[in-house]
Amino acid sequence: MEKDSITTMNRRSFLKAATILGVGAAGIGLAGCASTKTTEPAAETAGEIKITNTETVDIVVCGAGAAGISAAVRAAESGLKVVLLEKSTTVGGASLGIYSATVHQATDDISKEVNEWITDCHWRVDIRAISNLLHKSGEAFGWLTSDYGWEFLSVNSFGKPQQLIPFLGDPAGRVGLYEGMISKSGVDLRTSMTAKQLTKDEAGAITGVIAVDADGVATKFECKAAAIATGGYAGNFEMVKEASGFEGVLGGLPQNIGEGLEMAWAAGGAKPRNHGIQLVHQTLAPATDELKGQFEDFPAKYPFLTTYMPQFMNITAQGNRFRNEGIITSADAASLSSTFQGAFHYVVISKSQIDIMIAGGLAAIGTTGKLFISPDMAPVYELDTPWTGALEVFDAMAATEFGFKGDTPKALAEAAGIDPEVFVANFENYEKFCKDGVDTECGKEATYLIPMGEGPYYLVTTQQNNLSSWGGVATDIEYRVLDNTKKPIPGLYAIGVEAGSNLYNDAYVGVGIGVCLVYTSGYLAGQHMVDYISA
Repeated sequence: MEKDSITTMNRRSFLKAATILGVGAAGIGLAGCASTKTTEPAAETAGEIKITNTETVDIVVCGAGAAGISAAVRAAESGLKVVLLEKSTTVGGASLGIYSATVHQATDDISKEVNEWITDCHWRVDIRAISNLLHKSGEAFGWLTSDYGWEFLSVNSFGKPQQLIPFLGDPAGRVGLYEGMISKSGVDLRTSMTAKQLTKDEAGAITGVIAVDADGVATKFECKAAAIATGGYAGNFEMVKEASGFEGVLGGLPQNIGEGLEMAWAAGGAKPRNHGIQLVHQTLAPATDELKGQFEDFPAKYPFLTTYMPQFMNITAQGNRFRNEGIITSADAASLSSTFQGAFHYVVISKSQIDIMIAGGLAAIGTTGKLFISPDMAPVYELDTPWTGALEVFDAMAATEFGFKGDTPKALAEAAGIDPEVFVANFENYEKFCKDGVDTECGKEATYLIPMGEGPYYLVTTQQNNLSSWGGVATDIEYRVLDNTKKPIPGLYAIGVEAGSNLYNDAYVGVGIGVCLVYTSGYLAGQHMVDYISA
């Protein structure tokens, strides 16, 4: 497969993701404390930005996703004048698609979890930040319930106890929750305004935020504290590739292009030592969109389902087997092992294997439980549901640019532009492991070693889904932005995914931790900003 075809699909995915920005009311009422506004044009300029208006407030929060809203609302409860800037026309950001969070109560003993966490991260993390996040999460989520009526449901997600966020699958309903918080607390929301620059005084303390509206009119918000909650830089392909080498699919919002982080860096904020972490957490079969135009939802997702199944051989774009496929039952292991070896990989499946599922569904090939797929992506099926018409679906997949078919292993390799000698050698080794019941190369369990058998054979192009960048600016446990000497920049905070760097060393490997972070960091930083101003 040509690399350009993968890149083209990624950019189409960007545009699809943007549709989420249309949900909810565009103009939320600006109830509560108003800012002091100067309407006469000002002569002041900042770089190439000509400032037209100047307003005086107490706090500016940049970004109206889950973290930004939580911070702005918490701060506004104190009676301070808080402006919340949002570059799109509505609120919620990427949080409109999230569904569950890890939450701990203050009475929970988390010492074992914290110490296992830092060990898994090779001790290259901030144990105090981890402990603080988990200890305070119950308080933050309790605040959402007690003060704003959020109702959480306890569930088990990916094998972990989680709190289900209200209005799963209903972005407009979740926007309504946010609107209620903003209105009740008196936050001054400004949509269609993009924060562009921070200002500081001679002592290095934050004094303002310069933002530009949809018409290019710039306003300087003079303030005493500011929070960066702009959702990271996953929408900036060049920045992602430079920072991490990742070339997969964007599953987040195309609007998140790193502007908030660039402001923080320009103001003296330090990039963390582990800069470049991405929240890669889902596996995709890009042929699915085209197949859904030809088949019902469940059949259209047959190839997609194979990407979550450990029974099938996985190979790189060069034709080499690269992992024990049994690990793909773990979301983190699946995504990270794939992204480590390239922009995409292939699942290899044969007619003999497909025939097994045509007869008896997933159960017939040894699947004992529902596949670990995000609820918004999983089709409706039972384990014993026959894969009716599967060969027709895989043939249709092979007719797209995201799948291949060959009557023999050599023909399959040639169809995909893979060195036949390399692939055939890997294929024959794998088939021997399956027949012997022992995988001496990658150690896959015998129960997953299902022989390839007869062809034709298929390759399913498989990519990883980047939900967000993770981190980007150094912070302490109070979410204050640190400079290159590890000293806090007075009045500057970073929350949500912008502040995740001190939790993991090289990759996000959490279940529900990202969602926990956005609400908890916002809640805590909102109070920290109030305390800073009041000191």
